Amino acid sequence: MESKNTIKAHKAGTSPYLTKAVADKLIYAHAIISDMREFNVLIEKGEDNYFIAEVIGLPGCRTQAKSLDELMKRVKEAISLYLKSENHPVKIQDTFVGVQKVAVPSS
Repeated sequence: MESKNTIKAHKAGTSPYLTKAVADKLIYAHAIISDMREFNVLIEKGEDNYFIAEVIGLPGCRTQAKSLDELMKRVKEAISLYLKSENHPVKIQDTFVGVQKVAVPSS
């Protein structure tokens, strides 16, 4: 027998009922995830062995770190700060295609 505080779960392998509180948290988490934006990041290694990241489509949004794990944390922080500092919505106009290395004869 269902109580007023449960809703039917529709995923296979889960409990047949979720409490309303848990369902509300799942809906909130989905709203946060669906509100996420994706950005393309160009990563290079500098002469000093630091990794340098530039966020494509956000002019001036750059950071650096000694490890890739630390770099990704800093990239996320840099993007958040960039977006908060803008007084208008940022529209990413370009679509990342790829990176190509080109060799030319040295002069």
